[in-house]
Amino acid sequence: MKLLIPTGKQEIFDFYKMQLLEDGFPGRVPVGSDTGIVEPHPLYGVYLIRMSLDEYKVGHNKEFREQAVRAGYSAIRRMCEKKDALVFIYPGVSSFNHLGRDYYSALTQAKYLSAFWMLYLETGDQLFEKASYQVLKSLTIPIDEGGVCHYQAEGISFEEAPFDFPTFILNGWISVLENLYKFIKKSKSKEAKKIFLQSVELLKTLLPLYDMPKFKNSRYALAGTVPFRLTLPNGSVVESANLITPSKRKIAFEFKKPHKWGVHLSDRTGIINGNLVFSLDVDDSRYNILELKVISKKEDKLFFEVPTISYDVLRGAKFGEYRPQNTKDISVGENLIKLKLKNKRFEMSCYPTNFKKKIAGVNYNAYHYMHIKGLTNLYEYTKSPVFLKYAKKWQGYTHMWSEMSVYNKSDISLNSYF
Repeated sequence: MKLLIPTGKQEIFDFYKMQLLEDGFPGRVPVGSDTGIVEPHPLYGVYLIRMSLDEYKVGHNKEFREQAVRAGYSAIRRMCEKKDALVFIYPGVSSFNHLGRDYYSALTQAKYLSAFWMLYLETGDQLFEKASYQVLKSLTIPIDEGGVCHYQAEGISFEEAPFDFPTFILNGWISVLENLYKFIKKSKSKEAKKIFLQSVELLKTLLPLYDMPKFKNSRYALAGTVPFRLTLPNGSVVESANLITPSKRKIAFEFKKPHKWGVHLSDRTGIINGNLVFSLDVDDSRYNILELKVISKKEDKLFFEVPTISYDVLRGAKFGEYRPQNTKDISVGENLIKLKLKNKRFEMSCYPTNFKKKIAGVNYNAYHYMHIKGLTNLYEYTKSPVFLKYAKKWQGYTHMWSEMSVYNKSDISLNSYF
């Protein structure tokens, strides 16, 4: 099956290395693959639907319309039902899944929400109408139930890749809201509008936390992964461990080899390597807490060490040497130990946006500019002044970068690449 490339989109298609599978759904050969087999990429379906429909509306070439509709039908067939919703699963075995477990993404779902509605308006096929509302429902399934929605008193947020804790990745969250708004504008859905407004309220509350005046930048997310080290004396064992977030969410540590975005301890005794996820909160009086239940045969001490955390413009958070953070006395028998993780020491794990995007040998900051554009759009949608305030403030930051040594690198462009 031949892939039709819309006018002026050759460079984009080359960048994605997009190819078609037998059913008309797009994918690509994964980087480093020895087989040359094309694997379906969930997001590519949205890209192909949108760009093909846009080309059809301009050039009236029916082949592009057919390409978009075929990709839409194929996407629905590849999705599965979950609690009466329709979700596009990233399989744990997929080359496009770095978590090693099945999940679905709020960002991908929201993009299909508007794409399926575009197909419904174009074709009148109620299959696309039904699929849109099923996708909308997927955005309301709580994280605790395998979904992507985080509920709290101020409102709701959506997770790109759900974990046991909310990460509040700003670009993904804004993108979900933008796609929700596009759907609301076309469908007049009251249900979608309610979801949109609930999420906008929470974003308005949390938005100041993303501001980083010191770096004249915005944060990528409000959660960050942090390695740490515990040292226990001989005869002492960690029976259980929990991470308690500022919102009182309790996540049990798994005893396994630590990896990024996991809450893990490598062992139960001796020198233990661990990994936790630190969450920022609007209330400085609420802490992240590492809670340990330690059984000991003698009186001694427990040592808690964390690395220094700094900002690397090409990577984000950079971890340095381990330094003592806390020491706790251990008595004979059962010990319940609580270690407070204060913002000042850990907040750099929630790092500023970086310059990782590399095009033609030059590194760009993609996400800060996306934040500005997204907040500008949200202001247009809602007229809420907080969105305009930070869009203007963060745009102003970009004019200061040339005077800052941290961004004064030969292989970095301070301009937007889009």
